Amino acid sequence: MGMHFNIPNHQLRDRDAREHRIRIWWTAYILDRTCASKVGMPVTIQDDIILVSLPSDEDLENREDFGIAEYTLQSIALARLAAGSIRSIYSRRKHDKSFSQRVQSALKDLTKWMESLSLELQLGEKGTTIKLPDRVIFLHLRFNQACYPHRQPVPHC
Repeated sequence: MGMHFNIPNHQLRDRDAREHRIRIWWTAYILDRTCASKVGMPVTIQDDIILVSLPSDEDLENREDFGIAEYTLQSIALARLAAGSIRSIYSRRKHDKSFSQRVQSALKDLTKWMESLSLELQLGEKGTTIKLPDRVIFLHLRFNQACYPHRQPVPHC
């Protein structure tokens, strides 16, 4: 379908329609990575074939039709980390680093990702009663899945 390519402005002038197409692609990408990590299978979409832009909130006429781009960007980053962790930790191919080094590297990358979250996407202080948006909860559940792909979710890595 060519969803992994950008459509030039002269072929689709409507910025909102282009952004909708971009976000559909990245949603499929995230779903591919999430499902692959949950079932322990390789991903079907290789990063080196993707030529489509990342989601952006710039110049959108109807911002309320879209979720915040930062959530999607963080979801993409987490999906990439999860796939990389599964590939480096659970694959049977020969590795340059020891198993322990690969696990530590994956956990370090996931910790950096968690620390990079904006306040809007963080869980907040333990014991607070603020109602969080579903997207924030779902993002953190996927984070826990990336930390412990074959266990029940835990609060943090």
